[in-house]
Amino acid sequence: MSTRLVLCLCVLAFGAGGFGVWRLLAQDDVAAPETGGAESRRSRTAVLYENGAAAESAPASRPVEGEAPPESVAPQPGSVRGRVVDRGGIPLPAAKVRARLHTPPGERSYALVSAYDVEREADAEGRFAFDVPGGGVYRFSAESEGFAPSFKDSVRPGDDIELILDVGAVLVATLVDKTTGKPVAAADFTLRSTAGGFVKKRRSEADGRVEIRDLPAGAAVVAADHADYVPRTGVETTFEVGAVTTLSVELDPGKSIKGQVLSADEQRPIEGAVVAVGKKKVATDAAGRFTVKGLAPQSHGVQTTAEGFLANERQISLAGTRQFAESEIYLDRGATVKGRVINERGEGVAGAELKLFESWGNRVGEESMWEDWSSRHLKAKTGEDGAFRIAGIMPQEWSQRTLRVRHPDYADAFERAMKIAKKEDEVYVLVTMRVGGAISGRVTDDQARPISGARVELRINNLWEHGSNDDDEPWVEKNLRVAGTDADGAFSFVGLSEGKYNLRVEAKGWSTGFKGDLALQKGARLEAVHVTLEKGEPLVGYVVDGDEKPLAAVNVHVSTKNGWAAALTDAEGTFRIETIPKGPYDVSASKTGYASVQLRKQMPSGDRGLRIVVKRQGVLSGKVIDAATKQPIREAWLTLEKEEPRWGNQMRQWAYASVDKTGAFKLQAETARYRLSCHSQGYVRFRKEDVAVDPDKPDQEPLVVELKRGGAIEGFVRGPDGKPDSATTVYWRRDEPNARYQHAANSEMDGYFFCGDLDAGNYEVLFQRPGLPTIVQNGVFVGGDKPAQVDVQLRGETSLSLAIVYLEAPKSPDGERLTSNEGAPAQPRNPAPRRPPRPRVWVESLSGAPLSLDWQNPSGGEEGFVASPKRWVWMGNAAQPRTLLRDLPVGRYLV
Repeated sequence: MSTRLVLCLCVLAFGAGGFGVWRLLAQDDVAAPETGGAESRRSRTAVLYENGAAAESAPASRPVEGEAPPESVAPQPGSVRGRVVDRGGIPLPAAKVRARLHTPPGERSYALVSAYDVEREADAEGRFAFDVPGGGVYRFSAESEGFAPSFKDSVRPGDDIELILDVGAVLVATLVDKTTGKPVAAADFTLRSTAGGFVKKRRSEADGRVEIRDLPAGAAVVAADHADYVPRTGVETTFEVGAVTTLSVELDPGKSIKGQVLSADEQRPIEGAVVAVGKKKVATDAAGRFTVKGLAPQSHGVQTTAEGFLANERQISLAGTRQFAESEIYLDRGATVKGRVINERGEGVAGAELKLFESWGNRVGEESMWEDWSSRHLKAKTGEDGAFRIAGIMPQEWSQRTLRVRHPDYADAFERAMKIAKKEDEVYVLVTMRVGGAISGRVTDDQARPISGARVELRINNLWEHGSNDDDEPWVEKNLRVAGTDADGAFSFVGLSEGKYNLRVEAKGWSTGFKGDLALQKGARLEAVHVTLEKGEPLVGYVVDGDEKPLAAVNVHVSTKNGWAAALTDAEGTFRIETIPKGPYDVSASKTGYASVQLRKQMPSGDRGLRIVVKRQGVLSGKVIDAATKQPIREAWLTLEKEEPRWGNQMRQWAYASVDKTGAFKLQAETARYRLSCHSQGYVRFRKEDVAVDPDKPDQEPLVVELKRGGAIEGFVRGPDGKPDSATTVYWRRDEPNARYQHAANSEMDGYFFCGDLDAGNYEVLFQRPGLPTIVQNGVFVGGDKPAQVDVQLRGETSLSLAIVYLEAPKSPDGERLTSNEGAPAQPRNPAPRRPPRPRVWVESLSGAPLSLDWQNPSGGEEGFVASPKRWVWMGNAAQPRTLLRDLPVGRYLV
């Protein structure tokens, strides 16, 4: 081979290599390939500061031929690659790697999907790769037998990560009965690690034992739940690498609610009715009886549902000394909706899911639809012939029902404006399911150049549906569809039902785009929906206090009608946002120890940009503890109140806070003197006057709030016939001058009532029952470990009949008129009223018996009810001059 030929081959090789490198760089610059190029992308990212964190994003728009490409920062799909290794760097093959869309709090999601949750196994070298949708922020986790799991948050497309697994810890827990000490089997045991949201669930064995291996080191919280015991939560423990931790968890049998569910019309037992108390649910037996066990000593909401009957909800208190409560629950029959679901060919659609919504409005897309608790349980599926039946619907005169039908092969169908006014109503509907419609369009900049990778959200108008909110998973919005634009900026949604839709488009570095009230008919296609995004621009600013001193670590949120961004100020009080749509700007700034600032329609001025001034506020910190044990109270609420002259010197709440798990709290308010209040269930309400909050005294001693265990008053109310009364309202007040009554409780089905959280002393208890005289029980002493017992029997009704003789209304003499100074037409001296006047009469008890309760809210004093021996009443008209006053005790009265 000649030398010349060799030189030619070398030149060609170098040329081909150079061309390949140039092409790779060009592809990386424009298309951001899934493999490789991570470092080059990271070096060219535009930055949008969100909550103080710089957010990376890759270029996305494809250039239009003949024009320079726009400087787009819209998100692109990408690949997340990595390895799973142990502490020594040895790969862990077959490790399970999970990737979830998990946007950190305070950060926006630009993901091109509404949800992403994928699990894969690492290869023989411990490597893994996920092609994740662009714009998302992801949480990665890895697990392998014999190791504790590893977590990594804030992972973005294009990142290369390493998950390091360490030797796991072991937990051996034993669940025992608090009263008997016997093991508790078949209890659901849950462990939540504070590291990465790690959750493990187990069920206790016959000996009450639970063993969980491969736990990460650090703090964790365990919980135990059993149908016959009070749920145990908040048990804290810690783990060390490779160590075994033992734990004993006591479960309290608690109290129970038992009773019977009957039909209101026939008073027959209802079998299979579901009685729910919180998360505990039981079904009634053939006799309609039920028992819900393991309830805490407090007031509980009891919901009862049964097929064909209206839902029932009531409160039952277990806060007193009784260990169980009995209740008869009567259910009324409801209305019925039945019918058939067919397709466009007239064939029955089997397996379609039906759900009822309460709705207002008549026209498509303009009515509001939301779930009602009374009908949330009413769900049905169609049979093989498409037939369905939903019974037990609550009739409503003032609103209507909408039936939604959902099937994976068809678009959602809505049968609207069903009026159900009576419980005897039976409505028949025929629902036709059709192939869905479509909405499509393009997203461009203001020069008609496409923006790819933009997040497009589509929602149907005014549909309020409760989303699933599992403790282990983030809340997912049900009424949401998400798509991403392609290289031409195009997007498309298919399988849509009839209605009106709202469209929202977001892309990093661009404004937010909106399209509202997109009306879509059944099976139609709505095309050429054009959304234009405005390019963002840099924004700078600074934050100072009242003395013009710069403030660091201030949260600054800036928004316009087209988008928003957030940042943290640096040590010099300045902040910078790289891309934000053009102003004017709505600005908010917040920092602990300073009053929050809300500014509207701001524009930057000078080289320093936006100027934000925040004023200092005082911070009152402290701790809430049990007065006897000196242990922190984990559930307590505190308020700061002071008189407000603009509100007639009424007390106004200025600050509110709850304690953390250590009992600590912080209350922030402007310089003033306040009333501090603190309350917690089972404790006497704490109140301290003249508490100073002063920002000039930041080093003041933390306040210690000691709460005393509260006493209680309990008892039973019986009617004149000696049977339990369930319609009596109970009030209490301290036996002191000027003390006001406080509403405590209502008597329950068995007549039981409970007034809790009372300080030691003497009290008055007032019982008010419509149709019967009010009764006051004096000299009730509260103190000691047990509640004071007050049983009362209501007396029979007394009535007083009043009559008044109506006089004929005075008339002016014929021809007698008044003449005005301006010569206006004369008017009768005493024009006859259109109707006879209705006198108002008051009745006063000469013995001082209470006839009415009046609410009073004095300035700086104690608000509450005041019993009055007087009662006002309007008399009847001339046709019925006699008025009957009821609910009066026997005695002498002044009218």
